[in-house]
Amino acid sequence: MRELTFEDILVLKRIEPDTVVERFSSKINASFFEAANMLGKLKLKGYVDIEATPGLSKVWLTEGGKTILKMVEERGGADLDALDVSILRAISAGANTAPTVAKTLNIRHSDLAFHMYRLLAHDLIDYGMQTTKAGWDVTVMLTEAGFHHLNAAPAPATQEAPEKKEAQKSGGIMDSIFKPRQPPKEQKRERAGPQRAPTIADELSPGMDAKEAYVPLTPDQLKVKIAREKKGKSMKKWLLYAVAAIIIVIVAAIILLYR
Repeated sequence: MRELTFEDILVLKRIEPDTVVERFSSKINASFFEAANMLGKLKLKGYVDIEATPGLSKVWLTEGGKTILKMVEERGGADLDALDVSILRAISAGANTAPTVAKTLNIRHSDLAFHMYRLLAHDLIDYGMQTTKAGWDVTVMLTEAGFHHLNAAPAPATQEAPEKKEAQKSGGIMDSIFKPRQPPKEQKRERAGPQRAPTIADELSPGMDAKEAYVPLTPDQLKVKIAREKKGKSMKKWLLYAVAAIIIVIVAAIILLYR
C-alpha cells in the first residue's frame, strides 16, 4: 500500500478482462517497452499478474489490485478535506506531476494517490499521459471547476487570535507605564577630522600635539639649516681623516723606533 502511486491507479483502471501486454501501450499513450515496464512494476507490487505463454501475454488484476480499486472508488466519493485543497493549491502553483506535489506537500505517495483520484472523480483536476525524453509521464492540471473551487475556498489563517492580540496589546501598555525607564547610554565621542600620516615632528616629540611640535621654516631659515647640516657632515669627514692620519703616523713611528 505504501508503494501505491497516482500513476498506478490510472494504469489499474485501464486493465480489462481482455487486456494483453502487446496491445496495452495504446491505452496509456506509451511505447511498448514503457507499457511493459509499467505492468512489470505493478506485478512486482502484487496488483496484477501476467500470463507468460507463447503469443499474446494476458494481464489480469489480482485480489490486491481489486482491493486497491475498491478503496479508490470508496474514497473517491467522499467529501473534500483540507488536504484536497492543499493539493489544488500546489497544482495551481505549478506542481504538475504527482511526485512534484508529494515533494511540495511532503506527503506519502500512497496517501496522495487516493486524494488526487478523489479530485479527479469530483472533476476538479484532469491529467494527460505522454511520452517524453525522460520516459512515460503523467501531468495534472486544474479544471475550470477546480479553479473556481480553489478561489472559493478560504485562505489559510495566518493572523493571530483576537484574544491573544488584545492580551499582547494590553500587556504592552502596562509595561510602558510601570516599567522603569533606563537612562540613555552615553556614547563616546570620537575625535572628528581626517586621519593623517605620522610626521617627523611626531617622532621627535611623541608626547606633543602635532600642531605644537611642528613649526614651519622660512626659505632663509631652511637654507641656513641645510648649510649647517652640510658643514657638520664636512667637519665629521675631515675629523675622520685627521684621526686616520694620526694613527698612521703613530704606527710608522713605532716601526722606525724598533727597527
